[in-house]
Amino acid sequence: MQGAIARPMPQRGMTKAISFTAANRSEAMAILKYYFNNTTSQEFYARIATALSDRMLLSTDVENFLSALEGIGIVTSSAHAAVNDNVARHCLRCHQPYMERDNGVRSCIIPHIAQRPARTEGAAQAPNARVICCGADLSIATKSVHFMGRHTTSVENVAYNTTNVKTCAEKECAGNVATITERT
Repeated sequence: MQGAIARPMPQRGMTKAISFTAANRSEAMAILKYYFNNTTSQEFYARIATALSDRMLLSTDVENFLSALEGIGIVTSSAHAAVNDNVARHCLRCHQPYMERDNGVRSCIIPHIAQRPARTEGAAQAPNARVICCGADLSIATKSVHFMGRHTTSVENVAYNTTNVKTCAEKECAGNVATITERT
């Protein structure tokens, strides 16, 4: 008679350490698929951000969540490097100082510069404004930006123009001198 395979007996607090069995994994995948198909990315992000800002959240839950994201390749070593990087940088686009750990998809904002035409007598609505920086036509009421994204120290990532996206030399700022001199 062959001996039974020994499995650890689950104990309180140990359930998170046990991996999915084949049946549980397929159910978990089905639940995740259902959730992703019925939640917008904005709602998903908001729920995660809210959960992570809860002061009652256990540090072990945060660590397990991070481990899961690392395990499926969403969080990589570059995120760890950015968090531990204490180098102050200068953005070559908006000319603001930043730390890489604080850099995000809405960190660098360059507004449009609009040239507003004179309003004519009897006009039913305000005329469109011509955007000097990129030539787009915008309603004067429009609150759009020329650029919104991550800060950069790479000249290749910046589309300079003569109005609102200028080089450090044109802005007469100290800038990222090492980067500027390396590229010229």
